[in-house]
Amino acid sequence: MNKLQNGDNFFDSVKLSVIGGGTATALSNQYDLPIPVFTVQVASKHDNALGTSSQTFNILNGGDGRVKEVYFSIAYPTDVISNKVEYNGAVLPQIGTVPAGLPNAGEPLYKATVSAGLGNQQSITITENYTVSKCDPNRQIKYAAYWGSDKDKLFTSATNTKVINTNVGTPSIELDTDNQNTYFEWHDELVAAK
Repeated sequence: MNKLQNGDNFFDSVKLSVIGGGTATALSNQYDLPIPVFTVQVASKHDNALGTSSQTFNILNGGDGRVKEVYFSIAYPTDVISNKVEYNGAVLPQIGTVPAGLPNAGEPLYKATVSAGLGNQQSITITENYTVSKCDPNRQIKYAAYWGSDKDKLFTSATNTKVINTNVGTPSIELDTDNQNTYFEWHDELVAAK
């Protein structure tokens, strides 16, 4: 599996046996198996992100291997909550968590099924809906795309990040000096609620 993940060349050991004549062993010519090479395409930042938003990102296959199942994960920072993830208008359920040793390990894992297969220079678009609370600047959402034989045997092919920022603004405080418009009143040298 490591050779497949690395895109290395393969060869087979071939053994020919002739009855009464012995055996001969040789190596085949080298060959390679076409593998997918993913790129996660996402906007570099999401400004004014406070509240609930829907955003999209693409997973592009730039390799020669065609895949019918594209696995991916999204790691949200503190105070950012995932509401749903969609592909082709359908909400994708979490199918597990990313195995240890891969980017976004332990995060929710999703699978988009492409019935015709995702070929070279083809991409899929994923829609994510999330809610950002608090005004901490420069938080990152981390994306990873994988391919493999199933959800427990994945190879990473791409990662990317998006910075989320919120507008902090400047508070506007106006002092109303008209004592007829106040909730408090003076009494015995103290200010108290009416």
